[in-house]
Amino acid sequence: YDLPLDRQALTKTSFGFIRKKYQSYSVLGLSDDLEKETYDQILPYGNWIALRKSNQYQIFRQDTKKFVPLTADSVWLNNRVVFANSADSIHVFLQSGKRLAFSKLAPIHFIKSADSAQFIYSPDAKKNGVYELVSGRQLFSFDFDGIEYLSNDLFLVTKGKKGLINLDGKIVLPLEYDVIMRNGKQFITVLKDKKFGLYHPGTQKLIKPEYDRNVLSIDDRWLAGYKNGYGFISLDSKPLGQFDFEEIRPWNDSCVLVKKNFQWMIYEVQRQQVRISGIKDYSFVRNDDEETIAIVNQGLFFGVLSNRRGVILEATFDDIINLGSPDKPLYFAEKHVEEAGIHVVIYYDQDGKFLRRQVYDMDEYEKIYCDSK
Repeated sequence: YDLPLDRQALTKTSFGFIRKKYQSYSVLGLSDDLEKETYDQILPYGNWIALRKSNQYQIFRQDTKKFVPLTADSVWLNNRVVFANSADSIHVFLQSGKRLAFSKLAPIHFIKSADSAQFIYSPDAKKNGVYELVSGRQLFSFDFDGIEYLSNDLFLVTKGKKGLINLDGKIVLPLEYDVIMRNGKQFITVLKDKKFGLYHPGTQKLIKPEYDRNVLSIDDRWLAGYKNGYGFISLDSKPLGQFDFEEIRPWNDSCVLVKKNFQWMIYEVQRQQVRISGIKDYSFVRNDDEETIAIVNQGLFFGVLSNRRGVILEATFDDIINLGSPDKPLYFAEKHVEEAGIHVVIYYDQDGKFLRRQVYDMDEYEKIYCDSK
């Protein structure tokens, strides 16, 4: 595109240039009709360009290179959507090229979402019309006081109580709950009459609200509910064993960490069997999506467990310290021989493979132990 030499200011845009000359503006490189005219203000909004002249706005659509048959009193941008006020209507210009028109008496609201705005609603007779911002399509009309998009094609609606509806406006959960909220990526917590339940959008299954605390997601198969103690529930709402655990924490695909009578255990959910018991306490060497490694105190002795590799070091040591990093541990494992007044220190690599052994008397050990800590 050839630009004429002149006393002017040029601003590069996605469609060409905006030229400023003597307090007037024009568009270059997009349309001959635009180049011939000058304007008091030019506002590019994605696929749309708002052009002000004599306190009136015209709207130009870039992809078709045509003016919209509309004169507006004001134009503004909100959530990447162009709004124009014209006569008795509010016009909404979407990036797809679709245009919607609403009465000024019917305010337009963006629907709250965890991501960028995807929907709007506006009062429609006795209900609210919900529209998709990408296509401009009206999805449904529904009578509500509040609405929020929760993902999974579900809306949380409030009308006194709370419920869930889908993209077609059909009721998924009736409006009878006190609280509905996201619980991780897969589940939705529900609360009714001070009792907790859980809804799984993927399977459309509901764990009825009959638990004293928030239902926990252990993995894709198991949930944990609380009734005077924690216990396990399948996605079909079937209890697995008794509700008699004090705490429950994830471990691996088949087992969890459970606490009962002030001691932790590795517990296999499906078979309802204890795999490792007597864990008084533990501390993490590593705890991430790839692997969990813990130094465990089983009564009088310490060992190392991995949720992926099982037992790395048997619980036969008086103390264990990780001298390495979480990704590459180096274990300092100590046994105290009280009768001989000595400490035997054995070094192990990340897989529990023996590296070397060293014997220290009491004074030597206290020095290296402090240095190791």
